[in-house]
Amino acid sequence: MADNTIVSLFGTDRKEGGDRHPDSLRAIDLAHERDFSIGPVSVLPSRRLIEGPSGTQTLEPKVMQVLVALYRANGVILSRDDLIARCWDGRIVGDASVNRVLSLLRASLRKVADDLVTVETVPRVGYRLIGPAEANDAGPEKPQAPGTRKNARRFVLPALLGVIVLLAAGAAFLIRQNAATPEMTIAMLPLEAGDGIDPLYAAGFESEWRRQVARAQGIVVTTSETAREIGAQRANIGRVADAVGADRVLQGRLTRNGSRLILAASLHTADGAEEWSANLGGTDREAGALPVRAARTMLRAIGHSPRSSPGEARLSQSDHALYLTAQGLVRTRDPDQLRAAEDILRNLADRNRDFSPAWSALAKAIFLDVSLGGADPVARTQQARSHAVRALELDANSVEALKVAGILAQDSETRFSHLERAVELDPGDSEGWLWLSHVSAHPDHAAREAQAMERLALLDPLWGLSWQAGHILAQKDGVAAAVQIDKAIAAAAAEKWQADLAEARIANRAGDISRFHAAALNAMPAMTPGQRSITALQLSNMALLVDVPMPLPATPGVGGLVQDVSTGNLPARSRFERLGLAGADFWRVTPLLIGGPALFVKSGRAEELIEYFEAGFDEPGDFVSFSHTTIRPFHLQASIGTYVGLAYDQLGQRDAAAQMFDIAERAVARWRAADAMYLTPSMFEANLAAARGQDARALDALRQMIRLGYPYTIQSPGVALTGPMLDDPAWDDLRQDPRLVELLLPIRRNLAKERREILASSGS
Repeated sequence: MADNTIVSLFGTDRKEGGDRHPDSLRAIDLAHERDFSIGPVSVLPSRRLIEGPSGTQTLEPKVMQVLVALYRANGVILSRDDLIARCWDGRIVGDASVNRVLSLLRASLRKVADDLVTVETVPRVGYRLIGPAEANDAGPEKPQAPGTRKNARRFVLPALLGVIVLLAAGAAFLIRQNAATPEMTIAMLPLEAGDGIDPLYAAGFESEWRRQVARAQGIVVTTSETAREIGAQRANIGRVADAVGADRVLQGRLTRNGSRLILAASLHTADGAEEWSANLGGTDREAGALPVRAARTMLRAIGHSPRSSPGEARLSQSDHALYLTAQGLVRTRDPDQLRAAEDILRNLADRNRDFSPAWSALAKAIFLDVSLGGADPVARTQQARSHAVRALELDANSVEALKVAGILAQDSETRFSHLERAVELDPGDSEGWLWLSHVSAHPDHAAREAQAMERLALLDPLWGLSWQAGHILAQKDGVAAAVQIDKAIAAAAAEKWQADLAEARIANRAGDISRFHAAALNAMPAMTPGQRSITALQLSNMALLVDVPMPLPATPGVGGLVQDVSTGNLPARSRFERLGLAGADFWRVTPLLIGGPALFVKSGRAEELIEYFEAGFDEPGDFVSFSHTTIRPFHLQASIGTYVGLAYDQLGQRDAAAQMFDIAERAVARWRAADAMYLTPSMFEANLAAARGQDARALDALRQMIRLGYPYTIQSPGVALTGPMLDDPAWDDLRQDPRLVELLLPIRRNLAKERREILASSGS
């Protein structure tokens, strides 16, 4: 938030100076705002509607407040601090929130009036509303739209006051001794690989260039799937900027001319104006410095100071080329390429032991390989962790090392603090926000999980992994919050199928599974692997509910076994043994652990589950200690405690059952104590209560689940395998209870209808 000087200028207590109309400082209460027009656009604040030649749009309340604030300003540029004071009551909000609202406002204005009315970004100053000369209706005290020349004199006083305000803000900035630089968000388009440039080298060069720019104070740099897809269509700069809420767009092309590398780079404002451009070159011997030089040249040109980095000893020409190529290999996420990158980086780190980026890239390559099903996961996870720690010893602010060390840390506070630090240092890193959301699935950080996913979806709406955001927000904040995210994704869509699928996800959460099923299957061939994996996960969850086949590609090894368990098919014991996952080793593959125990009990293999449990843990306390080494300790305690307890109960071992149920109870109590009872913890409580014969408690928890969108908003495949809609053994004794039957009847009727529609559409 701004310092007190700026608050006094812009806040509601200001007594002199500022805007021409005192009315512009009045709190924006949409219910009492009068209607107005901006050229061809009619604005109805109390109904949150804008109407133009191309249609009508309903705005979010905050978006409408910002539109009213810009209209009231009567041509004066409003800074971010102005908007926060007027529309967020001066509360501390991130620039991401302001970017998101402005992006939605621009997109909505474009939909109703093309480019006749828009919000102009004034570089390093603020925003103003731009419309045609006939922008506003005539009427008492009604200003014309910014941009008209007919009544230019009316803008003289506001313009002078705007200069005074900027001078005051500048003085306050100097008083703070340059404590904070105004934030700028840059969308970085993929670096083009020209003649003589290996695309993998170009991808690595882009990563390094981005890393250097992102180190500057007050700069947020995004490199996203969204920018890549929209940029590939040769869309205008404004389209890219709007889609990811950016102020600037950075692009470049790398070419070779003999022994010289040449980077042609340019930075554009959101309205397409070129702010900086340069052709930078160097010989092969100088190539290692080119990403750094490009970043520093641009940053200085736009008034930002580059930040030096420790732990980055200069590499030889050949080693630097290898490092960039390895970075490009890591970006592919392909197992073979990851292992090739690992070989390069291991040798590189051995030769350059003080070069922090090599250690962090090596840690990431190993971690990604393990996460994709690579061999020897326990030992290689330890290697990845140790390499990340080494990188942090050399450079405590290495974002990539913080991410890997965080996701692999063995206690929740270290995981959370490392990833919080990573996104603080690099708030434009989509992957950092994704990993932060993963480690925030904890009672103490549950609110952060939804915030992180929302941030991810707004930074990179077309990345398949961002599509989880709506499901997580639905579980925590309700379906309305999820709808807003998917609408933002639809607005950013580079292709029609992406918008259609976003709308289908909204329908799915309302119970229209058949619409989502049809849209997803139609879109599958056009998806990237990441998009396809998330969509297949959502399809398989819904297929469980409506009992329709969900064909998935055959996957070998451990990945195939996890896939089978996640779709409700428990493999034979011999397959667990063949893959080395029987007995104590069962517990080392986390995706098996939430839904797997319920499947063992459901399949009549309770004795086998207990055998595995007792092979892995000498006593229940050992299991609790183990759970805290994973990223979801209280998920595991609640779920595994319930179903291992149920297995012991079926085998007549009542004391052991009670111990496991008590572990689950303590986990549920942690969720309640933290006021974090969203859908998944509510389901854990419902399943536990049903298993313990506490019928009234189970039904109360189920009612809470239904209010949160159950079963349509479930995302986790493990959680999807449990609960009263499936043959969950925890619910066996309650299944025929009239109260349960009545609660589930509307859901079962809808699922039967959806099943008929899916089968009819597929010709089955």
